Amino acid sequence: MLPEVRQLVNQVDAALQNLLRAVEHLTPDQGAFRPAPDAWSVAQVLDHLVWAELGGMNSMMTAIEAWRRGEPVWTEANPNRGKTIEEIVKATWREKETAPESAEPKMGGPLPYWVALFRASQQVVERVAEEIGADELDDVIYPHFLSGPLTMRQRFEFLRYHMQHHMPQVAALRDGVRSVGG
Repeated sequence: MLPEVRQLVNQVDAALQNLLRAVEHLTPDQGAFRPAPDAWSVAQVLDHLVWAELGGMNSMMTAIEAWRRGEPVWTEANPNRGKTIEEIVKATWREKETAPESAEPKMGGPLPYWVALFRASQQVVERVAEEIGADELDDVIYPHFLSGPLTMRQRFEFLRYHMQHHMPQVAALRDGVRSVGG
């Protein structure tokens, strides 16, 4: 694995571990707690992250394979070239975005199930990272539904960013559960 890619993977893993530490002591009932009917529970946030991240990694592999066949997924100019994911998100997202249907919590199930799947998703990140060649990190592109064209580097940054983005939500849910005696 390229050293640059290893660094990106390590950042994704650090964000994942941080989120897992935030929920590790919650019971399944606490993980299912929803402060309002339209709010997600901790288990639903992890359900969302699993689907979103797996979909993102599938997109990355799809883009790499298409690139290698000489059929790049994205051939237009890239307005996001050279930008960090934070810069891209700031320019392309509204304050509260809605997840695409493919990444909405949909299966239900207890928190321990989603913790296990979320933890296992790091193996997929590692596998995708092993595929990326030196010329592919900044040249292979797959568009994000909100942010437009993202390079493989930016997609790894997005994996990290997305987990960090949901961390305050998870912390508030966890702390809310504890304050109501859950």
